[in-house]
Formats: sequence, structure tokens, C-alpha cells
Amino acid sequence: MVRPILSSFLFLAILQSAFGKSIEVSVRAWINPPTIRVVEDRTVVLFFFATFRDRENRRWIEKLNRIDDKEDMTVIGLSAESEKKVRKFVKTNNVRFAVGSGSQTYRHLRIKSFPSVTFLNPESSEDRPSSRITDFEELESYVLEDNNSLSIDSETFDENSTLDVLKLHARHDPRMHEYGRALSLLRTRLPLEEFLSFCDEGLQDETDPFRRGSLHYERQLADPSVIEKEEPFATSALARRASMEDPDNPIWLPVRSYLSSIDTRNADELFSDFLDHPADDYTDALIRSSIPLTLASLEDKPSARAHLMEMMRLEKDSRVRQTIVVALGNICAPGDAEAIELLEQELQGEGNYRYVRPVIEYTIEYLQTGAE
Repeated sequence: MVRPILSSFLFLAILQSAFGKSIEVSVRAWINPPTIRVVEDRTVVLFFFATFRDRENRRWIEKLNRIDDKEDMTVIGLSAESEKKVRKFVKTNNVRFAVGSGSQTYRHLRIKSFPSVTFLNPESSEDRPSSRITDFEELESYVLEDNNSLSIDSETFDENSTLDVLKLHARHDPRMHEYGRALSLLRTRLPLEEFLSFCDEGLQDETDPFRRGSLHYERQLADPSVIEKEEPFATSALARRASMEDPDNPIWLPVRSYLSSIDTRNADELFSDFLDHPADDYTDALIRSSIPLTLASLEDKPSARAHLMEMMRLEKDSRVRQTIVVALGNICAPGDAEAIELLEQELQGEGNYRYVRPVIEYTIEYLQTGAE
């Protein structure tokens, strides 16, 4: 349930959390102030961000702008930074949803990494529980997995759409979740050889690394000659989803204990923590996944950079590797030849085409050219 109290200077909203507790949302100043009343039957999506992670935030904003357009959802962006910084960020990144600056709500919710999304549903259910998400691809699958309302030239699509419509979205839809979903439907509808040819043609022509990743992933799923298929979900991604669905399970106590003090750790201590949790289990995977972006936020950039590069060489979990690449992109300046060389070496042996290879390719391009 959502009970808002609005004023010209301070915004307070009491939101029902996933744990049945009230959440107080406070904002010192509005940019894009809310134009509608937050009502009890509306899902409220809280987007916690830091403006210095500008490149990473941009990937979330397009999805969140679309979510805010839905009749049953409202997005509220929250930053602890000054109104001046947040206002510039909103203008530069074409943020359409409500954004508040000077917010300390992240402390109340124990948000430890940015960007992070918490969406709170007035009536939680098995299909739509209240949850916290810190992984971009998880946002796509979790929030948008059943959204069939998006279109190209007014053409919507679902499992009953014509093959021409599905091919249109698989080729031209600008939204990663949508062209990936269209490809998946084509894999189940087209004859095998025709689907493989469709993917091969796309791989020849496509320049976007994320589209190429989706094409390669769906192609190898369909190809019977590929014995070892790419893992659909890394251990860290499964662990994060399990922690949202069963937050009171005592298995998460070590993770919560670690996250409560992670912001006090220096670069060497964080790297030591990474080495001390090498197992392919839920607890170790979640702890490791929290370290890269924390490292990237430290003032000791040289030490953080060196540790991230070593972590890249060691990490096996695909989602944690993806996060390490994002952290390197945040911390390394364009022209960093050593980082470029490392990522090019890692790209040669990277087997995760769906998530990790596209992020590596994107980051290499950014470090080589400075262009985003």
C-alpha cells in the first residue's frame, strides 16, 4: 500500500516493503516532479542511482522510461547528490520519470550498490512479488517478461504473430529484451535450417554487440551439433533471484552481514574478500558479485583498477565477470592500453555470448575511442 504526503520542499511517501514494513521516501528537491497521485493499486519502482556511474545508468533509463509509461506502474528516481548534479543528469540522459535529489532513502533500505531498483507491489503475488534488483538483464526479464504492448510501426507481437512480424522485431526492435524475445519465438516457429540461416545472415550484417550476442545465443540453442549449450543463468543470477523470492532464509545471513560493512573496506581488503569466497555456491557468488562496483567507487583508483584486472582473469561466474567489465569501464579512462589488451585477451576465450561478450566488446570500443 502507498500513502503519499507531498509538499513543495520535502516529499514523504510510506511504501509497503517486501518484508511488510513501511518505507519512508524523502526527497529534498524534485526534478521532473510527479504529475499523478501514487495510488494503492500501482506498482512503485524506486531507482537508486549515483550520477558518476553515468554510462551504466543509461542502460537502465530507457527501460525505466518505458515502465513509467505503463498505466499500473510509477518510477521514482532517487539520488543523494545535489539538485544541480541530478538536474544535469536528468537533462543529459532524457529521464522522463520523476527524480528526487538529496534523498537518504538508500540508507533506510540498506542499498549498497548503484544503480539498484526496488519495485514494490500493492498486492504481491507469486507472479509479481516485491523485490530488489541490481542486475540490468534481471530487470529486463523480471519486469518486462510479459510485456507485449511495445511496437515498431504499430506492429505488436506475441507467440501468435506472423513470422514476418517476428522477423521485423528480431531485426529492428531497438529494445534488447524485445528483439531477444522475438528471436526466441522464431527459434520455436521456424524450421531449423531456416532459423539457422536467419541467424547467420544477422551475424554477418549486425554491428551491435548485444544483438550479435542474442543471435549467437539463440543459434547455438537451436543447433543440434552444439553439445554444450551456453548456461542460461549463472550461479550469481540464480542466487539473486532466490534471495528475492525467499529473503528470510538463513542462508542469506552471511551475505547480509558482509554487505553491512562492505562500504568500510579498502581496495586490498575487498580483493582479499573476493579471493576468500571462490566457491560456486549462492553465498560466495553473491558476495563476489557485490565487490566489483564497490571497488570502482573507491578513491584509490590505481589499486581498484589493478584488483579488478586480476579478478577478471580469475572469475568464472558469467554475471560476476560481466559486472567486473562494467566496473573496469567505469574506472578506466579512454586510451588505457593495458585494460584494452586484457579485455581483448579475455574476449578470445569468452564463452558467454548473451551477456559477457557484448559488454566486453562495448567496453573495448569505449576505451579505444571514448565514444559511448
